[in-house]
Formats: sequence, structure tokens, C-alpha cells
Amino acid sequence: MSVMQAVMLLGCACVLMGGIRADEAENRERVQQIYAKCMSETQAEDKDLEGFRKMQIPDSEKGKCMMACLMKEAGIIENTKFSKEGAERLAQRYYADNEENMTKARSIIDSCDAYVSEETEECSLATKLAFCVVEEAQKVGLSSVPGG
Repeated sequence: MSVMQAVMLLGCACVLMGGIRADEAENRERVQQIYAKCMSETQAEDKDLEGFRKMQIPDSEKGKCMMACLMKEAGIIENTKFSKEGAERLAQRYYADNEENMTKARSIIDSCDAYVSEETEECSLATKLAFCVVEEAQKVGLSSVPGG
């Protein structure tokens, strides 16, 4: 699995809500509801979501806002700010049994918190956060996401 997919840890596609994975049958309906809610809120269309399908950071404004909506649902963005606590909870759900990866995840969270601290617009915040996660994951060697 590519490093680009590390951004999925932050709620972009594989993880849409803290601890819910799309591959868990009992959660698929909830994931679909979240996805539909964000599609409706952002008025995103199929063309805006091509990046998601390719496991890439979207480049259209609606795609970026869709990513922000998913991050809000995951508890990673709260009140137009990055939530270190939300990201930590999400990482803990997946890496609790792997201290090395949990340490790497914490390092990413700390670095990205500093990187996006001044951003106040949610769609830009989500984009900056996604790019930061990819870059920091490469630096610390976190090259896979849970369930991958």
C-alpha cells in the first residue's frame, strides 16, 4: 500500500468516521450515510471525487470540501481546527497493538498540528492536513494504513 494512502487514516476514504471501516459489513450502512451526507453538504459530483477513487488528495474545491466533511465526521476537524485529540483517538483504534506505529502516528499528528495551526478555512485545512500526513508518513516510515 502506498504512502499516499496514509492520508486515509485521517478519514478521507478508508476511515470515514472514528473507528468505522467500510469493509466491516455492519458499518457499511453508516459509512454510506456519512458519505451521502457529505456529498449533499458539499454538492460534490462524481468528477469531484476522482481523487478519492484513486486514493489521492482531491484537487477540485468540492472534492477538498468533501474531504473536510469526512474529516469532521471522523472527529479530526472540530470547530474549523485540527483536533489532535480526535486524530489520536482514531490512531489509537488502529495502532494500539503496535507501539512502533502508534509512536509514528503521534509524530505525524504533532507535526501536522503545528503545520495547520493557522488555517481557519475547513476545505483548505483538510487539504493542508492531507498533504502534511502524506509527507510526514514518508519521513517517519509509516507506509501502510490499518486494514491495508
